[in-house]
Amino acid sequence: MAKKRIKYSLKTSEELIEKETDSIVIDNTIKYKEDDVSVLIKISDNKVYLTRENTIYKIELVFENNNDTIGIYYLKENNKSFKLDIHTNKLIIEDNNLDIEYVLNDDIRYFKLDIGVML
Repeated sequence: MAKKRIKYSLKTSEELIEKETDSIVIDNTIKYKEDDVSVLIKISDNKVYLTRENTIYKIELVFENNNDTIGIYYLKENNKSFKLDIHTNKLIIEDNNLDIEYVLNDDIRYFKLDIGVML
């Protein structure tokens, strides 16, 4: 287990979020907190699994280069889930970087993660 500083950004048609925070990196898994949301990223077989969860919802997204995948949006209070259609235009997995360009709800989004130095 290694604690590392990360920088990440998410760009949509409506906003740009850029943050820096501490994370825990174990093998191909990265965990960090974004405000009140726990984020878990798993990298496996050229796929990226991203889970965002808090007390209200849980979102599970799957990214695979040039491919369509299905995600889930789960509302905890209502015990309801909704299917999310995802198309990954570009997925680049490197040692300390992750770049994903994807389409969700007809909106092109860009997610970038840089893993920095060990704390």
